[in-house]
Amino acid sequence: METILNFFSLRLIFENAGILIAIGLVLLLELIFVGWRNSTAFFMSRPRRNEIWDLISFAIFFFGWRRIAAEAIFFGLIAMMQAFSWEHSISLFEGWPQGARYLCAFLVFDLLQYFSHRIKHEFEWVWYSHRFHHSSSRINAFTALRSHVIDRLVQIALVYGPLQFLFGLDLDSLLLTSVAASFFGVLVHSRIDTDLGWLGRWVLISPRHHHLHHTSGGSKHRNYGTIFIWWDKMFGTYEPPAATINGMEQGIVNNDYLGPTPIRAYLKDIFYFYWKPLSFLYWRRQPGLARK
Repeated sequence: METILNFFSLRLIFENAGILIAIGLVLLLELIFVGWRNSTAFFMSRPRRNEIWDLISFAIFFFGWRRIAAEAIFFGLIAMMQAFSWEHSISLFEGWPQGARYLCAFLVFDLLQYFSHRIKHEFEWVWYSHRFHHSSSRINAFTALRSHVIDRLVQIALVYGPLQFLFGLDLDSLLLTSVAASFFGVLVHSRIDTDLGWLGRWVLISPRHHHLHHTSGGSKHRNYGTIFIWWDKMFGTYEPPAATINGMEQGIVNNDYLGPTPIRAYLKDIFYFYWKPLSFLYWRRQPGLARK
């Protein structure tokens, strides 16, 4: 148990360091490639309610408050799930060369992220954990951390739990994966208007791919990938990137997060996340739900 607690402390430090480095680097790249008036820094210097939510979400994530709140809301279930995944790990890649472990961790993580993201969009119950992220009407580098507190349970259950079960206490691989994911998350939400050329066609998710995913129309059900573009192409959810990220209508329809009662909207998603599973009808797939 002591080893597990030490890992979680180390992981929090690495994640926060990775986030700060990623945001700093991406903000610099934005200034170089798109200029001040189109950059995240410009939006944050003149924050509207949308950007205020992004900054609040960043603070909640960075100081660990989201973890604490999630444990309280779910009565310690997340900690129990994590402990179970560690204690019963099969350490599938133990003894493999270090480089191979890094590669496997990276690929498995991204595949789990793809399916987790797709499930959040296609099942109404799970959508309530992700709706807050899509409420951003003008996504930017900080939107990567715009995550509802209940989303942590979904991520542990669908991504980090299985990953920990497979890799055990392979600290190097898991920490490297977390840091890399942080950088890509910030990059694809940034204001850098690029499709990454041939890399974006065959290897990596680009900002244009992901900005298209954040539009308020049907493209919200496409381009679920986090790092690699292969999964979308392999499972039929790929949509070519837009010609530019500028002028996109982003967010959710009837966006109560940007209305007069955003706290009510936040609490409502927690209520529905608890309430909907009580009716088996809400476990079915609902492909049109994200347009609501």
